[in-house]
Amino acid sequence: VAAMGLLPSSPFRQTTPRGDGMLTPITARRQAVAVLLSTFVAGPSTAFENSIPEMAEYRKQAQLAGYSTYPGTQPGLGLQDNGKLASCDYEPHCFSTSGDESHRLELWRPKAGSNAMSELLNTIRAYPPFQARIDGGGFKIITASSDYLYVQFESLRKGFIDDVEFAVNKDGGVQVRSSSRLGFLDLGVNAKRLNWLSAKLRDQGWTASAIGKDDYPYYFQQLNFTFDDYIRSVLSPQTCPSPSDPLNCLDPGSA
Repeated sequence: VAAMGLLPSSPFRQTTPRGDGMLTPITARRQAVAVLLSTFVAGPSTAFENSIPEMAEYRKQAQLAGYSTYPGTQPGLGLQDNGKLASCDYEPHCFSTSGDESHRLELWRPKAGSNAMSELLNTIRAYPPFQARIDGGGFKIITASSDYLYVQFESLRKGFIDDVEFAVNKDGGVQVRSSSRLGFLDLGVNAKRLNWLSAKLRDQGWTASAIGKDDYPYYFQQLNFTFDDYIRSVLSPQTCPSPSDPLNCLDPGSA
């Protein structure tokens, strides 16, 4: 899940030169989790009500092992002073209609005459936890008004939380933001989630582009598992038979 990625500020984080001259993280997932244990407060003892049944067993195992979930700290959300949703930081675990080139989404637009917020709410409520093997901890609608919607999605095993927002503009355009709270890489989770939602909305006549390799090369380049010891530490040929196609890899924590 998104937050199972690398922690850029972690004392465990190291970098090593790649053949192309760039630096790439080599921190193992277990080290990143160790940082979380000491950095972030434990999360709720139960998952969201719509989590898959296996979530309860993971929570039970976690309690027996003496640790809980690590949702991270909720960032500053909602419309910013400029009337837009927040942009993204440099990490490739966020998409926003206010983002820079590597993170930016085009505004989503509903079919003329439709009720954008009503259709958004209905689509969110129909979201199946664990589609594409993500968000097994379920989701919860935190805030819903006539022009703003905020939803939390939870990972299956560790309970990491991703924040997803929508804001309807006066001209009918819909701002979108999906971001992980923790980690560096997101293993494609934010793209998988938004692609499911946008596909369902396109079925209702919306204009909402899918996230693909051609439009977001930087995001997909960061998911080139071949160069990342972190990825090699948690993935196997069984979970990721084709590393060059990361959106079709399985969540290693849920396999």
